[in-house]
Amino acid sequence: MDKYLEILRLMSHVNHRFKNTMRKRTLELGIKDSFRPFMYHICRNEGLSQTELVCLLGFKAPTVSLTLDQLESHGYILRKVDDKDQRMIRIYPTSKMLKTDEMLTKLAIKTSEEFLKDLTEEELEVSKSILIKIKGDTL
Repeated sequence: MDKYLEILRLMSHVNHRFKNTMRKRTLELGIKDSFRPFMYHICRNEGLSQTELVCLLGFKAPTVSLTLDQLESHGYILRKVDDKDQRMIRIYPTSKMLKTDEMLTKLAIKTSEEFLKDLTEEELEVSKSILIKIKGDTL
């Protein structure tokens, strides 16, 4: 097998395992997995517009709109008219979303630690450096 392809397959496999583990654990907490990226960005960028959120997530506008409706119906977000531009709606996390995001962040850290527990500090730093180099400006 080509050595480059093998490395990328291994990276893909690890990513797939991590995402599946997070999905399972998120669902066990009663939270839709599709909410996670929304919660992450909304909690770190309070007052985003829907258009800004579309750009951050890289999802299609109808998908974002539907998920925002679901988040609102679950009590995770508030939509408020922008003070300066009445045509613009801004998205804010509720205290429920902020608490949930904190819980999900702790879960992601715990899961990451479980996945990387067998690596030394040096291996972690080298791995991070290599992945940053591979990533470049592609994301």
